[in-house]
Amino acid sequence: MPIDPNQLPQDADALRRMVVDLAEQLDRAFAEQHKYQSLLRELLEAQRNRKSEQLSKEQLALFEAAWQARHAEEESDADDDDDRDDDLPGGRKASGAPSTKRTGRQALARHLIRERIVHDISESESTAPIAVRICA
Repeated sequence: MPIDPNQLPQDADALRRMVVDLAEQLDRAFAEQHKYQSLLRELLEAQRNRKSEQLSKEQLALFEAAWQARHAEEESDADDDDDRDDDLPGGRKASGAPSTKRTGRQALARHLIRERIVHDISESESTAPIAVRICA
């Protein structure tokens, strides 16, 4: 929203708060812009480079869905009151422990049945051609 120079308060503290608020908004906008630029760069590289694992249209749809969800979240946040005491500059929350990223594969769900199947192959079968049956 544009700022009318004729409507600015004369109080130095109020002006200082406005400048800090505008600087925080600018930092958040730059961070989001950088995130989208890196995502776009990654998508363009994936489209240009020939790799064994390429992005499918379904994966691209997931990126779009995440982007739309983010914008819907921002619109709902804009409607809410932004004066929260637990917010830090840069959009971070004042919580005790920093969030840690988990890497690697996650464990299988506990409700899945685990069954080990071992096939013994005789010597005559090991030299025979292998036939593979694919079940749908």
